Amino acid sequence: ISEEQANEFRSKVVRFIDSRNDSSGSKGGEFWPIVKRVRVQVPRSAVLQTGAVLVDLPGVRDSNAARNSVAKEYLKRCDAVWIVADVTRAVDDKTAKEMLDESLRRQLLMDGQVGSIAFICTKTDSHNVTEIMSALPLAAGCVSLEAAIAKLREQIEQGQRLHEAWTSELERASSSNQNGERTKQVQLAVKQLEVELTELHREVSAK
Repeated sequence: ISEEQANEFRSKVVRFIDSRNDSSGSKGGEFWPIVKRVRVQVPRSAVLQTGAVLVDLPGVRDSNAARNSVAKEYLKRCDAVWIVADVTRAVDDKTAKEMLDESLRRQLLMDGQVGSIAFICTKTDSHNVTEIMSALPLAAGCVSLEAAIAKLREQIEQGQRLHEAWTSELERASSSNQNGERTKQVQLAVKQLEVELTELHREVSAK
């Protein structure tokens, strides 16, 4: 299977890898129960050009015994183990204990791979700030951060009002063919203000 577009490629390969019922929507059924391995090659990938191989394994607590066994066998040979979890579950160490059962933790310890485990949190763009603040002791820090953001936004609003006033002045000067020293000064001030507003927006995003 070869496609230029990722969505088209997925629609063709999904029946070989997705165990959800009717995930492919095709009349021929799904092949994943008899598929041992699916290799996906990505030409011209800077991440993989060193020879790195990424293996997407089923969960080690998969209800399917065959998939569970495959996952555990691969883990013995991995140089690094990345556990992907929804950010809403990554509040404390409970996530690690849920996703790594005792036998697997013991196996990783014996294989010397405990230090190679990393957790990757997904859906960070859909987090609930209120829930995070209530789950972690962040209230004091958030108050000062919110105050700093509010001050930056106030400066942005003031700058935008000034920008509108200067722009209107330049438009009036242009319509009356005025190009004196005052007009040149306002033009320079507008350019400088636009730079400052861009920097203020960047600071807000950073916070």
